[in-house]
Amino acid sequence: MYRMQLYVQIILSSFLFCTDARDCSGGIVTVGFLQTHIKGRRCKKINGGLYFLESDWTYKSELLDEFENVVNVSGPLHFAATKGMGHVKCFRNVEEIHSNGPAIVLLRNVGLLSLDLTALQKIDYDRRTKAVILHSNEGLYIDQLFDSLESKGITASEILSTSRIEFMNTIWSVIFFSILFLLVACILGIVVYKTTEEIHEILKLLRWQKRGQQYVPPEPPRTSNYSLKTSKSH
Repeated sequence: MYRMQLYVQIILSSFLFCTDARDCSGGIVTVGFLQTHIKGRRCKKINGGLYFLESDWTYKSELLDEFENVVNVSGPLHFAATKGMGHVKCFRNVEEIHSNGPAIVLLRNVGLLSLDLTALQKIDYDRRTKAVILHSNEGLYIDQLFDSLESKGITASEILSTSRIEFMNTIWSVIFFSILFLLVACILGIVVYKTTEEIHEILKLLRWQKRGQQYVPPEPPRTSNYSLKTSKSH
């Protein structure tokens, strides 16, 4: 259902009419889209959302600087399954985002380190969902993004993030397994200590048994015949 809504939003964005020379249409952002719809137009407003979908921006992220004049987006900033975007600063002048769904979506991106929204002042979104959705973004400075959004008045209840949950689960997993490792190590240490003591006692017993087997009792002293005769004569 969400995928269908996403494609409907993209199709509607492609049919929006630009009423101002500095208005530009939104859509799926590719290198070709930038060349034909954005480059050189110094767009102030994007009619529709900007969707970065399953694209590799390694060594190409500087092309996104064409968005640096944008102050208003009438759709979401949607990043899904992208690679190599690095620190996204091209939207630092965006002041307003108006969306029929979530306003900011970051899903399964690799190498998207940060999203600079320094000038952001207002977010309108469908209250049946969340303003911001974050899930499984490898390398994203999640706490920095949270602090930035909260400074814009976006509360934690308006953000759906599995990233922090995964992070906390990872921390608790590390703590749990660390404790488990220490317990196992202690038990093994006690077992080894007790086993060493028992082996030591067994070896001690074996040494005593060996000494007992090697022990030869002394022979009783022999009495000479001369001594016997002397005693009789007395």
